Amino acid sequence: MSRGYFHESFYSELIRRYWELHPDRRKRKPPKRIWFDFETGKTGIKFGWSFHIQKELSSEISIDVGDRDKSHKYNWELRFQAGKLPGGLKGLSWEEFPRKRACRIAVY
Repeated sequence: MSRGYFHESFYSELIRRYWELHPDRRKRKPPKRIWFDFETGKTGIKFGWSFHIQKELSSEISIDVGDRDKSHKYNWELRFQAGKLPGGLKGLSWEEFPRKRACRIAVY
C-alpha cells in the first residue's frame, strides 16, 4: 500500500466519523498528504492531524494569526491557562518556531 493511499484511507475514516458528530461542518475531500487540518472558527487557528517521520501521529492545534508576536502570545496564554487546570494538561507539546510566525500545540 502506498503512503498516499494509506493517508487518504486513514483520513477518509477519520473525516467520516467526525462528520457523524458534527454534520454542520463543511465536507472535505481526504488528502493523500501526511497532514490534514480544518478551521476552528477563530482566524489563524486550525486543528489537525499529522504523520511524522518516525511514523508517529499527532493531533495538533496550529496558531498563525499573521503576526509572529501575536501567534506566540496566544500560545503562551493558552499554556498559562492550561497550567491552572488540574493535571495541567500533561502530555502536550508546546512548540514555538523561533524563525516562523506559527506555533503548535501537539499530542504525539
